[in-house]
Amino acid sequence: MRTGIYGGSFDPIHSGHVAAAEAVLHRRALDRLFFVPAASPPHKPGGCEASFEDRVAMARLAAAPEHGLDVLDIEGEREGPSYTVDTLRAFQAAHPEDHLELLVGADMLDDFPNWREPGAILELVQLVAFARPGAVLGPGQQRFTAAFGEGRAAIVEIPAISVSSTEVRARLRKSKSITDLVPKAVEAYIRERHLYRGLTRNGTKG
Repeated sequence: MRTGIYGGSFDPIHSGHVAAAEAVLHRRALDRLFFVPAASPPHKPGGCEASFEDRVAMARLAAAPEHGLDVLDIEGEREGPSYTVDTLRAFQAAHPEDHLELLVGADMLDDFPNWREPGAILELVQLVAFARPGAVLGPGQQRFTAAFGEGRAAIVEIPAISVSSTEVRARLRKSKSITDLVPKAVEAYIRERHLYRGLTRNGTKG
């Protein structure tokens, strides 16, 4: 199986995440691609705003297993920070015959050398960096290539969808529509569960 792994906070998952996953799924000829919500993202010491369970549930609503998109809740089985290398090792142990491709935003190439065991990650997977059409990768890609060599990251263009989880949360706090930012089922779940309307990061009411 040619399997894609797409990790992230997904707080919440939005239409840009789905578009990127679908583009890579097809352009890299993958058999399946998994969203992998992080239980404890190392880069977010304060944690996510929605619970791990809610973020997994929203990812499942956004995924389309019949089209090759699914969700893994594997990181909820471990304590401590959710390091990508640990997730990949666990997945490989369970699926030793799979060819793995790890999706990251092209803007993350610059920081990739700072990840936990980046060399080990590149031994486990083909790294696939996605970028919007016409995006200038520049110094970040150059630093990545200098550190790991040519051909270690495949670049895939994705649809130019301007949306972020931060924007979704901000709109919800202001009681603005998010219909154009997230899948319909995700929007319904957020409103049913009254997510992202509690305390903001600075402790004030949202």
